[in-house]
Amino acid sequence: MNILQGLFFAINLLLALTMGAMLTVLPLITRKSLLFGVRIPESALDHPRVRQLKTRYLAVLLALSVLTLAAALVVHLTRPAYNLIASLYLPLPLLIGQFLTTVALWRQARRLKAQENWQVAHLGTAETRSSRARTAFGGLPWAWYLGSLALLVLAVLVSLAVYPSMPQTIVTHWNAAMEPDAWAEKSLIHVLIMPIIALVMIVIMLLSNLAIYRTKLQVSLENPALSYAQHRVYRLWMSHMLGFITAIMTIMFLAFQPMVLNLWVPSSGVMILIILVTSTLMIVPAIVVSVKAGQGGTRLKPAITQADVAAAGFADSSRPAMRSGRGDDRFWKLGMFYVNPEDPALFVEDRLGNNGGLNYARPLAWVMVVVLLGLIIATYALSTALLLELV
Repeated sequence: MNILQGLFFAINLLLALTMGAMLTVLPLITRKSLLFGVRIPESALDHPRVRQLKTRYLAVLLALSVLTLAAALVVHLTRPAYNLIASLYLPLPLLIGQFLTTVALWRQARRLKAQENWQVAHLGTAETRSSRARTAFGGLPWAWYLGSLALLVLAVLVSLAVYPSMPQTIVTHWNAAMEPDAWAEKSLIHVLIMPIIALVMIVIMLLSNLAIYRTKLQVSLENPALSYAQHRVYRLWMSHMLGFITAIMTIMFLAFQPMVLNLWVPSSGVMILIILVTSTLMIVPAIVVSVKAGQGGTRLKPAITQADVAAAGFADSSRPAMRSGRGDDRFWKLGMFYVNPEDPALFVEDRLGNNGGLNYARPLAWVMVVVLLGLIIATYALSTALLLELV
């Protein structure tokens, strides 16, 4: 058990380092013209106060990351049995601290913009044939999802073939040392629980990918063709990254299926190795794509195709279809939450990092938030209860 707790401790350290790194680099992958949710002219990027605010963010996030690592060490030294539970809660103070730091710096950035009287031309948001064509999802890398679904179907077929030969009483749970500690009468729901969970995750990841395609395009009025080219490559990178993560996640869940079928039980070391390898394969691509592409692909320098020029020309000839509200600071509460009743879009490009966000003026956005919060709270409650049984 000491070796196992050491592995759990290593997971907590990896989690803290990964979360800290991802949150620390957010200003680097955000559009250069956005300073903690406030749009500033690119000519002001070298302003001493701008550099000071970014340095302050970096210092605070590094301090929060160190404190999270220290907390993981304290848990391991004082309550090693709680290492696995700590992995659920250690990221929370880091996330809350990052949020509060960003809000404080947003207020300072807004004051700085007013003091310097910086005027910025808003980015347009394309509502063109190009953006509507994306809703057909023709360029989505369906192979990742079809491959994951094929693995899922194979696992279900194997499980159904093995089911008749399984004993009437099967093991349904193992403790941290991989020793059986719960049994139940065999049933299809017990046997197919992992494929069902994997199917749910495939659907969630596919919906996330579709949301990227539905997110409206932020177009630079100075160089719209480049904006189209960047977003075209960015969508491709993000779609393949999400597809790859879907495949790895499916493999991870299905790797536990032999346990469910009571055919094979790995050692605790093998179990941790599976989790570490699959987690790393899911985290690293997300970080690499985020850093290299930047927000909406703004760090990319792709070749501009004739299709990009044609799309930009169409947008330029249809100015009434260009919405500038998403580039206006007034519609971004705390620099992060977009609220614009006049904008019909539900999904919009976020102002921090390279994530998509919601238009909180749309009732459906609040429904989605409530459902998501409910799922998170239920997941935390269930996971905590299950882990406490292992302590």
